[in-house]
Amino acid sequence: MLWSISTYISSNLSSIVLILLFLRYLVSLNKDKRLPKGPNGFPLLGYLPFLGSNPHYTLWKLGEQYGSIYTLPLGEQKIVILNDWDSVRNALRKDSFLGRPDVSLFSLVTGVKSLIDDDHYSWREDRKFFETLFRTCFDSSNIFKNLLNELKSLLIYLKRTNRQPIESRKNITKYVNNFFSQFIFGRHYISSKSLFDSALFLRISILSLYPSWISKTFYKLFVWFNHHHFTLFAKFFRNETKNHLKSIRTESTSIRDLIDYYILEIQNKKNNYSSTTMSIDKFRANCQVFLSFGCEAFISSFEWSLISIAYFNEYQQTMFKEIEKAIGLQRIPEFKDEIRMPFTMAFLNEVLRWKTVLPFNLTRRSTDDATILGHFIPKDTLVVANIWAVHHDQTIWEHPFRFNPYRFLTDDGRTLINDHEGFMPFSLGKRSCVAETFVKKWLFIYIVVILQNFSISSSSGEEAFDEVFNKVSPLDNGTLVTFINNYMYAMIGMFDEFVDHLETKLINLNHRIDNIQANLVILEMKLNSVNNNSTLLLSNDDSNTTLDDNQSNNNQVITAPEMLDKINVQQDDIKIESSTVSDNNQSVDDENLEIYKRMLRFGVNENAVRQKMLIDGVEPSLLNL
Repeated sequence: MLWSISTYISSNLSSIVLILLFLRYLVSLNKDKRLPKGPNGFPLLGYLPFLGSNPHYTLWKLGEQYGSIYTLPLGEQKIVILNDWDSVRNALRKDSFLGRPDVSLFSLVTGVKSLIDDDHYSWREDRKFFETLFRTCFDSSNIFKNLLNELKSLLIYLKRTNRQPIESRKNITKYVNNFFSQFIFGRHYISSKSLFDSALFLRISILSLYPSWISKTFYKLFVWFNHHHFTLFAKFFRNETKNHLKSIRTESTSIRDLIDYYILEIQNKKNNYSSTTMSIDKFRANCQVFLSFGCEAFISSFEWSLISIAYFNEYQQTMFKEIEKAIGLQRIPEFKDEIRMPFTMAFLNEVLRWKTVLPFNLTRRSTDDATILGHFIPKDTLVVANIWAVHHDQTIWEHPFRFNPYRFLTDDGRTLINDHEGFMPFSLGKRSCVAETFVKKWLFIYIVVILQNFSISSSSGEEAFDEVFNKVSPLDNGTLVTFINNYMYAMIGMFDEFVDHLETKLINLNHRIDNIQANLVILEMKLNSVNNNSTLLLSNDDSNTTLDDNQSNNNQVITAPEMLDKINVQQDDIKIESSTVSDNNQSVDDENLEIYKRMLRFGVNENAVRQKMLIDGVEPSLLNL
C-alpha cells in the first residue's frame, strides 16, 4: 500500500512541476515588454537548444536579424545580448551594470561570494587588494624565483621529448597547475590537478539561468553525486591556512606566496583598527576563482599562442629575431622587457583577439533602470556581452577573421598600440577580470622563454585553420591538440550527464526498495507463522501439567516467549499438541497456502518461497496446484 502511494506521488510530481514551470513561462512572455526585441525559445530551456557548438557565432548571426542589442531567453531568464563595440562599451562602463546575478556557480559551491560574483560593495575591497598584488607581488624575489622554477620544469620536460610530437593541452595543464599552486600555496604539488575540478564548475554554471530554488535544489544533488570535488579543496585549504598562520613572518622579503600576502593584509587592517570585509572564507572563494577561470584563461591563451606560432612560421621567425636582439637567448626575460619587444606583444594580443579565450563576459545585472544606446533596460535585467563579436567587428578590425599581429602596431611597426579600440579579451570596466595583468605578464614570460629554447612547428600547415570558428583540425601524430572553448555548450551538456547519473541512482534505489519490500513480506510471514504455531494452551492439574485443545474454557493462552519467562518446568512434564502435516498434506488450508502465493505476487524469489514452506513444514509442491 505504501509503495503504491509513493509510486503514484513520484509519477505525478514531475508532471505537476512541469505544468507549474510551463505556466511560469507563459507569464514571463508578457513580462518586461519594454526589453529589446529578440527570438523566442522553448519553455524551460529558452534558446539553449539552438546555440549549437559555437554559441558566440550563433549570437553574432542573430544580431544581423535583431540588431546589436536584443533579448534572448536562456533557461528561465531573459538576457540582453550586446553584440558590438558601441553597445558593450556603453553598458559595461556604467555603474548601473556592476551587479551580478542573485545565483552564481561559485557562491553555490563555496557558500561565500567571491569578488567576481559578490553583488555588494565588498567586492571593491578585494579587487583593490588583488590589483595591487598583481602589480607588485613579483618584486618579491622569493615568489618570482619559485615561479621561474616551475617554468624551468616545463622546459626540462620539453627537452626530454627529443623533438617528438606532444599533446599540448595535456602537458600544459600539468605544469600550469603546478605553477598556480606554487603561487597560491608556496608549494609544488604533483597531484594539484585533483584538488579542483574546473570543468565541474563550468557544467553547473547553467544553474544561474534558473530561479534560486531550482538552482539550490540541483546543486544539492550535485554535491551528493560529486561530494569529493566539493570537499577536497576546502579541507586542503583549511590545512594550508593553519600552517601559514603558524609559520608566517611579517618581513616583506619573507613573503612566500599569495596566502601570506592575504593574511598580512588582514592583520594590518586589524592593527590599524580599519573596518574590513576581507576574511579567510572569502579568500578561499577567491582562490577557487583563480584556480578555475584564472588557470583556464592562462592555459587556453598559452596553448593558442603555441598553436599560432606553429602555424604562422614567418611570425615565429620575426619574434625570434626580436628576442635575440632585445635580450639574447640566455637571459631570462623580465616584465619590463615588454616595451623592447613590440612585435611579440602584438602577436600575443592578436592571439587573444583572434581566439578570444572567453567569448562572453561574466553576466552583469542592472542595479537600476538604465538605457543602452536608447534601449530601456529595467532593473535586475541580466546583460551579457559577446566579446567574440566585438573582436570580429568589421567596423573596427580590417579583415577580422585573418590573423594579423601588425594591426596592434603603429605604421612604422616599432610601437605597440596598447589601448586598441575594441580590444577587450578580459572584459571591460570596473568588473573586468582582475587577473588580466597576471595572465598577460606571465604569458609573455612563458612564450619568450620557449622561443629562446625551441622552434615550434606543425606538419599540417596553415590550411587546417577554420577562421570563422577559430578551430584547428587535429594535427598529424598528435603534434598539437586543440581546445575549443565552448563555454555555454558545456553548460547545455551538463543536463545530459545529470539525467543519466540520476537515472542510474533511481534504478539502484528502486532495486533496494524492492529488496526491502520483499524482506518485509518475508518477515511478516514469519511473524504470522510464529503467532499461529507457537500458541500454547496451558492447564493446571494436581499431578502434572497437561495441554489439551478440548479444554479451552479452563486454559490460559500464552506465547512461547512468555512461557519461557513465566514457567520453569521440565520438558517431559509438558504435553504439547501442535498442528502437524499429514501424509497427504490435507491439513494445510487454503488460507495458509494463499500466504505463500502472496509472497510470489510481491516479487519474492520462488526458490526462497519454497524454502520458507519447508521451514514451516509445508510441502512445496502444493505451490504448483
